[in-house]
Amino acid sequence: MTQDPPVSQQNEDVRPADAANCAPVRTSARVWAQRISIGFVGVVISLLIIYADRPEFLAVFLMGMACWGLHEFYRAVRRQNVEPSEVLGMIACVLFLASALEPDKPVFNQYLPVLLALLMIAALLVELVKSGSHPIPNLGTTLLGAIYVGWLLSFYLRLRMMTHHSVVMNSNIPNSHVGSWLVILVCAVTWMGDTAGMVAGNFLGRHKLAPSISPAKTWEGAIGGIGCATLFGAGLGTYLGFNLPASVAISLLMAVFGLIGDLCESALKRNLGLKDFGGAMGAHGGILDRIDSLLFTAPVAYYFILVFLSPK
Repeated sequence: MTQDPPVSQQNEDVRPADAANCAPVRTSARVWAQRISIGFVGVVISLLIIYADRPEFLAVFLMGMACWGLHEFYRAVRRQNVEPSEVLGMIACVLFLASALEPDKPVFNQYLPVLLALLMIAALLVELVKSGSHPIPNLGTTLLGAIYVGWLLSFYLRLRMMTHHSVVMNSNIPNSHVGSWLVILVCAVTWMGDTAGMVAGNFLGRHKLAPSISPAKTWEGAIGGIGCATLFGAGLGTYLGFNLPASVAISLLMAVFGLIGDLCESALKRNLGLKDFGGAMGAHGGILDRIDSLLFTAPVAYYFILVFLSPK
């Protein structure tokens, strides 16, 4: 069995240590074409599911994405001789998303803590019967994966279930599509930040942002991504009926937290000795590599809307 190369030798567009002011390393045209084609198909499918009249479609889509992403995460941490309880983690993800789909049914949400507690007890029992088990890292990675993927993704369903009764928006938008537009706003601003940041960093990047975490990230890319995402989000937010200061604020927050989410996943991958969590999406990597920024922007947008954009 061949051993994975050291992190510093993997393809991550790594620049030399003294290249802070050198010409940036440009991504090949083939990789650009693959990223654009896969990204376009993914965006079209996502928008069709988000804007569907039945939020259950989005719930099923997110559950599948969460389980796939969780599998990638658990597969990666097993490289460190850790054995998370994958089935229990996936059950927790499904519960997080199911509770977000029924926010007006207190019975389900009332028993959610009980169900999660039972899952915790079950995970502890599983660790008891394992020979040579390390229960603390095993349980820690099981919970971290479920919260990082399942709980954070559940905020997209919480946004989708919002209506004019819970957020002030353009009255011309049908009540059933208010949540769809909120999810589209979060996804569009996040994607704009990622794309603009990648383009700006690829062609203008000179000064590294966090070389010990992600050598390919530059200040130029970060500023370009945050700036473009904020401008784009301000325009879309105004169209949706938000006042201009609120539109700028929520877009700026999402752009910044999208970058933080990207850096956090880069730190996880570097610690695990990985370039990507998977390869199912070609040049985009795996599911987690594609949604790393999205995991952080949805909670920020959700609570901003609840605090500042809900009817008083």
